[in-house]
Amino acid sequence: MQPTVLVIDDHALFRAGLRLMLADAAAQFAVREAASIDEALGGPRGEAAPGLVLLDIQLPGVNGLDGMTLIHRRWPGCPVIVLSADGASATARD
Repeated sequence: MQPTVLVIDDHALFRAGLRLMLADAAAQFAVREAASIDEALGGPRGEAAPGLVLLDIQLPGVNGLDGMTLIHRRWPGCPVIVLSADGASATARD
């Protein structure tokens, strides 16, 4: 079974671009997409943890920072890289 990168971002075009970049960089893993935390965590409970989550912090519903807690509760130890188009230094510190 291939390791999975889970991209959680509410912009479909951004997710598609990341998918293409990741596919070109490393074909040894699968890429899964979700537009929200709820969608990302809505799969079956027995589902394998992703090898990596790329997480937007500005999401509808549950925001990315609160969602990180839910991700770690569902998949303890899963690494998460936070993405943001917000260039404010205060956002990076939060």
